[in-house]
Amino acid sequence: MLRQILIVLWALLLITPLAVSQQPAQPKIELKKDKQKITVNVDGELFTEYHFDGFKKPIFYPLNINKSVSLTRNYPMRKVENEEPDHPHHKSVWFSHQFNNIMFWAEKGLVKHSKFLSFSPEGRPTFVTSNQWIHQEKIQMTDETTVSFHAGKNWRAIDFTIKLMASHGDVLINDTKEGTFAVRVHPALRNKANKKHNIPGGAVMTNSNGETGAKIWGKPAAWVDYSGKIDGQFYGVAIFDYPKNLRHPTTWHARAYGLLAANPFGQHYFQKKRKSAGNYTIKSGQSLTLRYRLVVHRGDVKTAKIGELYDDFAKKIGSSGKKP
Repeated sequence: MLRQILIVLWALLLITPLAVSQQPAQPKIELKKDKQKITVNVDGELFTEYHFDGFKKPIFYPLNINKSVSLTRNYPMRKVENEEPDHPHHKSVWFSHQFNNIMFWAEKGLVKHSKFLSFSPEGRPTFVTSNQWIHQEKIQMTDETTVSFHAGKNWRAIDFTIKLMASHGDVLINDTKEGTFAVRVHPALRNKANKKHNIPGGAVMTNSNGETGAKIWGKPAAWVDYSGKIDGQFYGVAIFDYPKNLRHPTTWHARAYGLLAANPFGQHYFQKKRKSAGNYTIKSGQSLTLRYRLVVHRGDVKTAKIGELYDDFAKKIGSSGKKP
């Protein structure tokens, strides 16, 4: 009997290391900061760069799913054949809106990087940045934005916690469709074709309610995904609305030409409410915090299990009230 027990224990010792070794390794995320940008690598491949200098607002560009495929438009940062050169303020990934009647969205004002409040390149890679929103040399407000990075086998994600602070008097957030947290996707992820630039269109826009196509514009939804084929393979980009955000589920400035933007303020435009119904005022000395997750993925909306990824996001972050 003792001999049999020893044989079983010996077998378990041999099997256990093998079982551990078969567990999938978590992707390694690395941050590197220089004078104008933060570079983010996943398993040694470029994921994205946070440009805090060189543009009229901070942006993330490019947004890669692997070393050869980027999922946002290059224009106007870089001119590439068969990209439509419209809306030069649509710079890859950004946050902006109309504040105090100033169209920061259209870059009529300057969002100026002030400093990094923290930079943690290891563990759970995160940084916190402080910005000033300036118009005609006058500061309208400030923000503190926390950004963290995640990755799975077939997806990569960025979490944003954007704290808008009325540090220089009241801040009026205007009711307009032109906002707010946005990405301008790769032409292959467009729903609408453009023959002039040889863009076929046909990619699928899907929201959390199961609605598809251009009709999702202005509709409330927990998430929206754009998916299409690049070099014969399906890829996509999705934005998740934090469950405790103002006016969740948010409405969406989701355009068939490739703009995807979560916008809780365009009530008059999206839902045909009275003019300025979506206005929101941050009183002097107070703040408003908005949170989003941006996901890039392999596969279409179904095979990437975007609904499940959102539910996991909402369960771990939204329901618990923990910060992303």
